[in-house]
Amino acid sequence: QELRIPLPEDFDWVVANAGGHGFYRVRYSPELMTAVKRELQSNLLAVERFNLANDTWATTLAGLTSLTDYLDLIDLFRDETDLNVWTTVIISSHHLHRILDDVQERLFQERLRAVFDPALQRLTWSPREGETELERQLRGDLINALGTVGEDRACQQRARELYAQYEKDPTSVERNLLPALVSIVAHTGNSA
Repeated sequence: QELRIPLPEDFDWVVANAGGHGFYRVRYSPELMTAVKRELQSNLLAVERFNLANDTWATTLAGLTSLTDYLDLIDLFRDETDLNVWTTVIISSHHLHRILDDVQERLFQERLRAVFDPALQRLTWSPREGETELERQLRGDLINALGTVGEDRACQQRARELYAQYEKDPTSVERNLLPALVSIVAHTGNSA
């Protein structure tokens, strides 16, 4: 059921389901979405960013939001730090990967690399002192996405090198990286 809420003229932007307490989907009007995007990293809580990404993906699947609008939203997550937000972006990327033709896929991969790579560069490939377990998990998820759906050649090469290192000494590779390394090696492997 669609509910339209009129907003007072003095509102520049508004977050429906503020705090993420409601169990419903939100689809913003184009004007409100533009305003919410401006506030994405500065004024939205992680749960609100998650809901925005998740709801926009759901409305894209339902045909209510254009794929272009969803991809434009994904582009804004380069500076995202929350694992749950990234999970939504990564899962949707894998879904899209399955339905695109070859030309669309190459363009999509470029776009994903432009989003995933800056986030991974910020985290780096190696854990740092004081890092949380969620940051370590996010690193593995970003590496996995960059090396598989993003088809980043440098990431794939590094993953193969680390996997070879792991085979020689399993303690030499951070445990949260191992699933990503295995996925990338399998994704890029041949019959041998």
